[in-house]
Amino acid sequence: MEAKLSQLEDHADTIISKIVNSVRINKIPDLSFEEKEFLYKFIYMQWKRVPDLRNTVNTSAEADVMYKNLINELHTLLPERRIEISELQNRNTKSRIIQNCRVDLLEHFGEDVLSVFRKRGIAMLKIVAKDKKFIIGSRPVVKLTINGDYNLLNYQNELWLPIASDIAVGLDTSENACRIYPVTSRETIRSLNMAISQQNTIFAGESMALIKSLAYPK
Repeated sequence: MEAKLSQLEDHADTIISKIVNSVRINKIPDLSFEEKEFLYKFIYMQWKRVPDLRNTVNTSAEADVMYKNLINELHTLLPERRIEISELQNRNTKSRIIQNCRVDLLEHFGEDVLSVFRKRGIAMLKIVAKDKKFIIGSRPVVKLTINGDYNLLNYQNELWLPIASDIAVGLDTSENACRIYPVTSRETIRSLNMAISQQNTIFAGESMALIKSLAYPK
């Protein structure tokens, strides 16, 4: 699993460098269809793989309950195999099975999600103000939603992944889009950084003053 993720990240580094170098000179990166597809998958993987998200979607306690219910169901359906089923309740066996299930989920890209990404296209934020920076969090991808609507087909909802202190990639508002959005508003930068800090258990940035202001907002 880690080998596959490492290969994914190695290829992503090349694409991200291409984006950063182009955006910094105000040039739309010349991404091939394959590179765009890979970028969508990379954003999706960064959203799925981190512990912050996995624990939000399915905590260890919830996984234990689901596993217990499954064992009870197996006992009901297969009473003649009760000894084998009981062995599945071994602590190490249970931990291994739950972990394998999580790994298996990570290895499969959600085609439904990727199809939504394709319909949105690629947007790139570029901070223009030299004294302003993006922070990063333990959950790399930040999602901004409107009025509790989490559907990414709603173009008002946003998804962003900072890839440099001054650049973030995310979803645009039209299929096949690939656009740069210069960010001059300090309020916009602050709002995105605040969202990152609020959606993460750990976050970091280039400025200690910035981190403190986000951790202890007035």
